[in-house]
Amino acid sequence: MLFVIGFMIFGGAIGGLLASRRKGATSDIIHYIATYAVIFAILGVLVQVILLRNMG
Repeated sequence: MLFVIGFMIFGGAIGGLLASRRKGATSDIIHYIATYAVIFAILGVLVQVILLRNMG
């Protein structure tokens, strides 16, 4: 569970930085944060499943 939350926060931060560097409006920044957070959360779920299946 921590991988998912950690990846989601990390992805949201990356999305926000990308949008602000590209001089996006507030709605663009929020959209990037949400999109990257969802993508990285899915990656976090995959990492967690792989780790849990290989541990036991």
